[in-house]
Amino acid sequence: MLADARRGRGWSLREAGRRAGVTPGTIVHLEKARRAPSILVAEDIIDAYELPNDCAEMLRSAAVTDAGRSYPGRSSKRARGR
Repeated sequence: MLADARRGRGWSLREAGRRAGVTPGTIVHLEKARRAPSILVAEDIIDAYELPNDCAEMLRSAAVTDAGRSYPGRSSKRARGR
C-alpha cells in the first residue's frame, strides 16, 4: 500500500523519506513490511502521503507503541511532545 501510494505521487524513496522525515531505508523497510512504524512515524507518513482514511487506519493498526521516535526514554524534542 505504501509503495503504491509513493509511486502514485511520482516520489522517489528519497523524496518520500524527506517528506515524511525518515530515511529512504526506513521507507524501504516499511514498504516491504520488514519493519513496523512507530506511532509518530506512522502519523508523519499519513500526513506526508495524505493517505485516505482506510489506508491511514491500516498503517495506524500496524504501528508499534513505545518504539523509535515514540520510545519514552528518547530525549528528542518530538518524543517529548515539543
